Amino acid sequence: MRFADNASQLHYQHYDLAYFHELNKHFELELSYRQIFERKGGKFRPENVPNINAIVKWDMADFKFDNRFRLEYRHFDYQSDSWRFRDKFTLNFPWKLTKYKIQPYLSDEGFLDLNGIEFAKNRFYAGFKAQAFENVRVEIYYLLQATKSSNQWIDANVFGSKVKITF
Repeated sequence: MRFADNASQLHYQHYDLAYFHELNKHFELELSYRQIFERKGGKFRPENVPNINAIVKWDMADFKFDNRFRLEYRHFDYQSDSWRFRDKFTLNFPWKLTKYKIQPYLSDEGFLDLNGIEFAKNRFYAGFKAQAFENVRVEIYYLLQATKSSNQWIDANVFGSKVKITF
């Protein structure tokens, strides 16, 4: 969930359902469906986003790296559908602090709109992951997002959190 207007109004929410398959310790495939509701023009607009992900992982000097390549088909009821490519590179630091395995990370994600072949957004993350329970992971992060709108880049500073439940 994302809030706008100084956190006074719900602006965005999404839900994911995904199937992961680890081919080996360095490569993982994921089929996913994301249901998005974003407030536009005063009301929530739905977006259906089936996507496929390929994740490449490797280690170097106790640091863990991964690069996720995502291809999305974005289906809308109120505008033309589109395709988007996202590339997210993450560096996980080797330290796991406390019994909750708190681990710092840095990440950068670029968004390429494929209909007009245009670099449209970039997100830089700095945060911490923690294992709250066996199947529950939480994250707290800072996000600097740059979005291209009308040929201008608009920055947004975000403090956020995530909860991931795996089965």
